[in-house]
Amino acid sequence: MYASDDKIAALSIAILNRMGSIAWASNNHSAAYAPVYAIGAGAEQFNQKMDNTDIPKKIAIAAKLSLD
Repeated sequence: MYASDDKIAALSIAILNRMGSIAWASNNHSAAYAPVYAIGAGAEQFNQKMDNTDIPKKIAIAAKLSLD
């Protein structure tokens, strides 16, 4: 997010990635869908396209940790 506009942020991110032994395939975000599969109780919660932020919510529902 900041790396394209701020050279200090880009350098900081590169240093943190190197120190944490993290490597990325690109420096860009992809809006492509990533398949998510589930088996067992609550698997039916994962049978359609969903926003990635909904995945932990669905896991909480399946685990009966949510009030939804």
